[in-house]
Amino acid sequence: MLNTLPVSLRPTLFALALLGLAAPAHAQYPEHVSCAAEAEFDIDSKMPHGKVNGCMRALSEQRAAILLPSAHAEIERVPADHSLRRHAWGFVDQNGQLAVTPRFDEVRDFHNGRAAVKQRGKWGFIDARGRVVVPARYDAVEDYVSIGLALVTSGNDRHLVDRQGKPVGEPFGADIKELKIGEGTPALAWMIFHETLHRDDGMSRHADASLQLHKALSDDRYIGSNELGLYGLLDTDLNWVLEPAYHDISLIQGSKVALGVGDEEVVLIDPAGKVHGEGRGYERIDRLGDEFWLAKVARKGYVVLDDTGAERLTLDSRQAGDARMHGRALFYLQDRTLTAFVPGQPQPLALGSADTLQPSDETDGYVLVHDTAQDRYGVLTPNGAWVFGDDAPAALTQLREIRVHQGRLWLLGDNGRLLDILDAAGKSRFTDEQRTALESIPIRRLGWNDANAPMGISRDTHCQCGDPPTLLLADGTLIGKDTWTDLIALDPGDDERPESEPPVAAESLRFAAQTADGMVLLDARGEPLGLPPQKHISAFQYGYAFVYQDDKVQLIDRAGKPRALPAHFTFEPIGNGLARYVLGAAEGEPWGLYDIERGTVVLPPQFTAIEPFENGLAVATLGAGRSGVIDPQGRWRIAPEHGEVRRLTAAVWRVQQAVDTLAGSDDAPSPDRRLVNADGKVLIDWQPGLDVYGPDEDGLTAVAGDKRWRVAMDGSEAAPMDNAYHLKVGRWTQISREPLSGYIDAQGQWQIRTHGMAGTPFRGQPARAVMPAAYSNDPVLIDASGKTVTALPEGDWSLSPDGRWLVSQAIEDTTVTRYADLKGNILHTVPGYGDAPSEGVAVVQGDQGKARVVPLTAGTPVPPAAYRYLGARHDGLALANAGDRLGYLDARGAFAIAPAYLAASPFVGQRAVVSTDSDSMLIDTQGKVLARVGMECGMRVLYGETGARLWPKTLPDYCEP
Repeated sequence: MLNTLPVSLRPTLFALALLGLAAPAHAQYPEHVSCAAEAEFDIDSKMPHGKVNGCMRALSEQRAAILLPSAHAEIERVPADHSLRRHAWGFVDQNGQLAVTPRFDEVRDFHNGRAAVKQRGKWGFIDARGRVVVPARYDAVEDYVSIGLALVTSGNDRHLVDRQGKPVGEPFGADIKELKIGEGTPALAWMIFHETLHRDDGMSRHADASLQLHKALSDDRYIGSNELGLYGLLDTDLNWVLEPAYHDISLIQGSKVALGVGDEEVVLIDPAGKVHGEGRGYERIDRLGDEFWLAKVARKGYVVLDDTGAERLTLDSRQAGDARMHGRALFYLQDRTLTAFVPGQPQPLALGSADTLQPSDETDGYVLVHDTAQDRYGVLTPNGAWVFGDDAPAALTQLREIRVHQGRLWLLGDNGRLLDILDAAGKSRFTDEQRTALESIPIRRLGWNDANAPMGISRDTHCQCGDPPTLLLADGTLIGKDTWTDLIALDPGDDERPESEPPVAAESLRFAAQTADGMVLLDARGEPLGLPPQKHISAFQYGYAFVYQDDKVQLIDRAGKPRALPAHFTFEPIGNGLARYVLGAAEGEPWGLYDIERGTVVLPPQFTAIEPFENGLAVATLGAGRSGVIDPQGRWRIAPEHGEVRRLTAAVWRVQQAVDTLAGSDDAPSPDRRLVNADGKVLIDWQPGLDVYGPDEDGLTAVAGDKRWRVAMDGSEAAPMDNAYHLKVGRWTQISREPLSGYIDAQGQWQIRTHGMAGTPFRGQPARAVMPAAYSNDPVLIDASGKTVTALPEGDWSLSPDGRWLVSQAIEDTTVTRYADLKGNILHTVPGYGDAPSEGVAVVQGDQGKARVVPLTAGTPVPPAAYRYLGARHDGLALANAGDRLGYLDARGAFAIAPAYLAASPFVGQRAVVSTDSDSMLIDTQGKVLARVGMECGMRVLYGETGARLWPKTLPDYCEP
């Protein structure tokens, strides 16, 4: 049996997709909205509106699932409020007749003659006539596959059953977390194993079926789930402190609380594990901005909660529907008053009449509100200050633009002229006198984000107008002197500073003022330092700048103190109080290392390169194949014996062996690399093609071929991953091993093992499957014994559903789709992304987003036009759009069935299901309606071909005919 095989990475989503398994359709609708229901988001879908049939599902094996008033409920007790309570699931047949009466809580579509059904919390199976063939006794089931087996779960017991529900083989072992069985004969199968858990103090345990870690809610509370998929909270010893009773507990990025979804209500859970909203009957909780939640209370409207889970505000349905987030604030209408609720404020703010006030712009938490009656503006700040009306700055009547800089709001007028600056408390940074002065001073923002740094500097204009250059300080002070003719910032902005250069403290920033006597060095408040006027002052680099006066170049520090220089031709500060220098002007002159603070040579010129210091270390090179890492004393921390040295973190370095072959040449081998830490300790020894990814919250991931390691950010260790994935959750690391895949027979035995390589399902007669290139160096077509039948051309190949075609997409100059026969002969290559062939044609999506039909058989007619959405041809008809509606095209491109639907399924067996907002209908290839499901008297009703009501048999007495 499968569980006797050795356990061996959690599959990627792609690998799981290869199983060809249909996701179970969730049967319960919370309320009727439209028969053209919203589909799950698919970025690749071209379907107009992204709708699916909602009141009648698509046919599967001549049966379509429908939700109708329950056969077990008296019709008078079925609520007529569109809630779909006391409804149950059944099926109609291909002729629109009720084949299975509505009596199930949930159903899945028919697969291989059986449909999974749920009653009283348990799952079983029925046949096409609605007879129970496997009683509802299981906690979970998977659909039957073509080998006649289904996977069922009851408690901790999981096993395969045959079509009559009889167990096949032994139950699966507890070490197997998940088993998927796909279609085909033999059937594609994939095993996923339970993880092991390791705590940072060395404690470890097996992650059994009752525990799965997900995320850390806080330092000592972790979100976990049990074997039933119910979520709760665990402590650092992995004991349940909040019992698993929720269908999901999820963290929203930036939120301080988690969202818990239970059977009857939704709650918020804080980092201490306290549940907020329990017993309040919240039906739904949605995130509002970054700091609020909106909870829908059954039959009582809505409440707004803050990020601690506390209820702060009550809204009715109309207020909630009109409410909008602007900046940090929730804007809503209280009667006809525009009202804003800001996080951290005790009460909402009444801003004024909603007839004249309109939020018009927002940036970094500041919200600009336009008063259309008086053509003026108000500002709501991130802290909840409302700046508006007669006491507001006059700038709000002249406003043209807003910008946020250093956490403050700049109010700009015509031509970007600065009018005023408001802080988060709504206070102006200027006095009336300063605002008056600003009228003649054009200010541009400086590039430092520190709120204590100077904010701006006067920009050049064509009109000098006699005004000296001006420096705008953080407190709003304007500094300018009549002796200044120009003012220059000597430090780069935060976005311009090299990554290796640390940020400069606000008080250490420097400026240069041009005067008649020369350039004067100024401190961060515009005061001159002790340096005499200079002919030129350069920008500061790594704490130093060059000055030039009297034909002499000097190096100064931020205090303006000159520093001694060695004899040099080029001299460049590179951090840590050090500089690199060369003595002569000849090309290729070596670099030396100089200690600026001590005024001494650390190492005389000998290097072909020295990179800037970062975290006290720098890459230095003595020549080709002689790169290493030095410290500020010039000592080698990593020996100079490598072709390349790359810094990954402050403590982890990747080094590459020197090779004679030029990189990039055709015969260049994959370079050998290893990882070392800042002390030169080898973490991973030489590996061909070693590469490193990350960092993430767990550290770095190193990969070489099929080997993988987790590398600590501090360079302390590199732990082999044994082909496993590591998930860090608080103090615990969860390790999951590679899945096991292959194909099984009708007795549940492995017929072919593929060692973690996912192939395609077997299709066609005789049965064939495609194994990817990683399985045997080249993609191959195999038979049911696993023997290679045909080697395939390079590419990712799949089999068409009928097993007659091989299909592969490839990117050459553009995307092309190749169609090959089962011998690997490429018969057609068409531009675009093509689907699997059907009825001698294929649908191909072009670069312009339009789909067209391509004939794969000579003489096959195809439509001449292209469409935004075009489906595969079935029964001679293909789904296509006309605007935002769907219809069915015949082989020559005419709409045989008019485009009148919001959702539609492909034809199968001469039948299809289509939907409008009000109805879902079963139609034939002539467009004739064979059955229709819609709403009548607030409940779902099934009508037959003649329009007669088929279900329910009667309607409540209070319903109008």
